[in-house]
Amino acid sequence: MSRSRPQEPLKQAQFTKEVCLSFRVSKSFAKEKEPDTIITSMDYDDAGRYLVTTSVDDTISLYDSVTGRSAGVTNSKKYGCHLTRFTHKDRCCVFSTTKGPDSRIGHLDITKGAFLRYYTGHDAQVTSIEMNPRHDTFVSAAMDDTVKMWDLRASNAQATVPSAAETHVSMDPSGQVLCISSAREGTAAFYVLKTMTQFDRTVKLPDGFLWNKVEFSNDNKFILFSSVNGDHILLDAFEFTLVARLCGVTVIPSSGFPHTGSASFTPDGKYVFSGNGNGNVLLWSLKKEDYENNELPHDIHPLAPLEDDVTPRMLLFNPKHMQFTTADTQVKMWLPTAGF
Repeated sequence: MSRSRPQEPLKQAQFTKEVCLSFRVSKSFAKEKEPDTIITSMDYDDAGRYLVTTSVDDTISLYDSVTGRSAGVTNSKKYGCHLTRFTHKDRCCVFSTTKGPDSRIGHLDITKGAFLRYYTGHDAQVTSIEMNPRHDTFVSAAMDDTVKMWDLRASNAQATVPSAAETHVSMDPSGQVLCISSAREGTAAFYVLKTMTQFDRTVKLPDGFLWNKVEFSNDNKFILFSSVNGDHILLDAFEFTLVARLCGVTVIPSSGFPHTGSASFTPDGKYVFSGNGNGNVLLWSLKKEDYENNELPHDIHPLAPLEDDVTPRMLLFNPKHMQFTTADTQVKMWLPTAGF
């Protein structure tokens, strides 16, 4: 089911404070028969045209972000589904299974409704999947204390490194650096992806800080740790040092299901948007010229909330267009109303 004003054609424009503060919900989708169904993951494709989501009712849903329409639903009733990630082939994705004796990863052609391959090797629930931004490979982490690298063409892992449980993986925009972060240990380690060799430095994150998503900015300046228990954290992507806290976050109450993060960079890396427990969306500027002495403060406070009747448990910015999506029981696409 969709509502709200028609989706406008997406346009390229410069991200400014005025434009960012003008975002409003353009389209809203919910399950017609079961509108309270929880959405657990979402991802945009490379072109920013399509959005894919997984839900606790074992369905994988596709949306056209340009027309603002639902583009189909695929059932995964036998194995369940979570952590969907688009590959580089049109409307194909990988996802983790949530049912069955083995914790496999599926490869789906959404347009055909065809499951192309299953990847086996993890012995416990998969907690994170990240597609290489440059190649047809991906990395996964699981509760079996391993991180594995896969080639889409082969069912068995190409490499395995030990990790701690509750691990999350992320890659830099070049697809050369892998971040493996452990919430249990409170650390983030960095690897040369091609050889899976570790950099000398391991980052210790603040005591008590919990996160469920790590994202590199497209300009490769920052690494964002999306928190589940308060303020988000920003690291320098070159020095691996703490840059700032993104303050003012109200914790979003748990739904009892996992999800893939409430904070996301704009494509230019100049702003961060985040869902907030007050039912709104927060916005922070990372532009030094917006602050005293042209330096980012240690504690960055939000510019202003973007209001709507949402539970923005997840938030993800479109990689190519001026649009972002929030999700919980509804998928909501946001567009700016200023600057056009």
